[in-house]
Amino acid sequence: MTRAELTAKELLLQAPARRVTVELHGRMMEPFLRQGDLLMLRAVEPPDIRRGDVVTVRFLDKFPTCRITRVQGDRLTLTADGWPDFCLEAASGDIVGKLVRRTRAGRDLECDTWRWRAHAAVAMAREAVRSLAPRVRRKRAQFALR
Repeated sequence: MTRAELTAKELLLQAPARRVTVELHGRMMEPFLRQGDLLMLRAVEPPDIRRGDVVTVRFLDKFPTCRITRVQGDRLTLTADGWPDFCLEAASGDIVGKLVRRTRAGRDLECDTWRWRAHAAVAMAREAVRSLAPRVRRKRAQFALR
């Protein structure tokens, strides 16, 4: 991806509504997000970032969508629901947008519904158990994207 394409993707969030809809590519967040889902992202300020939020972050020339599992000041730890050994550390300024709606097969799921919050709670509990497993901790330490 060229620098111009990278900048163009980031500028999508500078529209007056500060929202953009993108199509998800990849399997990192399965089963919550699947390839082909339409995601509505909203620009977010650092004070509004919370544990459990699903965000799209700028990492090199890629834009992975991950869940925030730890917030320490300006530093965020992001993981993927579908990849137990994935761990990414980023600054809050690297966040391109926060996921506020998922559309799959014509059906919407909004971030303020009980189903969304229930899925986030299950994902965070699963992540807490994963992080305790010695094999996952060793693998993350070895392969963490930093």
